Amino acid sequence: MKYFLMSLMIFAIIGCDKEDDIIDPKPIENVQYEYVFNSTSDMWQAEFTDVNPKLDTIYNFNYAIENLPNPLTGNGMKLQSNNHSDDLFMYIKKKITNLKPNSNYKVSLDINLATEPPQNSVGVGGSPGASVVLKAGASEIEPKRLLETQEYVTLNIGKGQQSTEGSDLKIIGDISNGKEKYEYTIINRKNNTEYVAKTDANGNLWICIGTDSGYEGITTIYFTKIKLSLNLKP
Repeated sequence: MKYFLMSLMIFAIIGCDKEDDIIDPKPIENVQYEYVFNSTSDMWQAEFTDVNPKLDTIYNFNYAIENLPNPLTGNGMKLQSNNHSDDLFMYIKKKITNLKPNSNYKVSLDINLATEPPQNSVGVGGSPGASVVLKAGASEIEPKRLLETQEYVTLNIGKGQQSTEGSDLKIIGDISNGKEKYEYTIINRKNNTEYVAKTDANGNLWICIGTDSGYEGITTIYFTKIKLSLNLKP
């Protein structure tokens, strides 16, 4: 009887181990995500580059979920900086997982954001609206600050410079509000041409959205909604 009970216990333990085996989920081939920034960042992270790292505090970088400024209502993900370097890039990024490894995906981004300056605005170094270019894209490599020299930090993926596109980030417009006056307005920007990015060996892809500024002043925008579509290329 004792032997029978012991055998039964061993069988039960082995059976539990088999039932608890972790089965990797099937990689996602086509998916859509929507992020609405009412109360949380949904794990989007923010950083800024093309600056002197020894003077980080002078750039007044700010990133938080806040109330939208008048006359708008609701909340948004605020991104702000003061461009003392004449070439400041501020961006948000998010890691997407469980995609098919080492595979090409068509990336579509549809972005709503609140912005204040009009197209014809004038400022030091350029327009606060038209001279602040919005770029977006994806990379298998996590976008990070890269120390080129002791006095200059740039981005480790291809973003280009200001009105020039990079290998990873493409221009999808500027941040002008479409009006003739300064007033916070929700604008929409999207990549209208096909954009393809390759996942890493683990099926990960990093989405990156940011502003490349030639305007030497304070830029403040609020992301309110981001729609992301990923479709596996045949």
